[in-house]
Amino acid sequence: MVGANEGSVVFAARMPNILGRGEKVMIEHTIGSNANKSSLLHLYKPWGGILNAETTLSFFHHKLPNIWSGYTSWSTGSLFDLAFESAHKVM
Repeated sequence: MVGANEGSVVFAARMPNILGRGEKVMIEHTIGSNANKSSLLHLYKPWGGILNAETTLSFFHHKLPNIWSGYTSWSTGSLFDLAFESAHKVM
């Protein structure tokens, strides 16, 4: 992967249908040539039923060193997403 004037190596593991109900787990770790590092854990669960709902939970951690200033930026957080059909075939 190439971006932001650097090359990156991405290690990823994807495990679909882990419990037999359509769940998905994805783990990703990226190492860049400029000492950039990034980690991501992504969990997906479909609920089905009348609303055909699905939830997604993601955790991320990014390290970005700013060599010209001597500081390092850290970004850590999580995302939660709930999606459901509001009309026929509209999510």
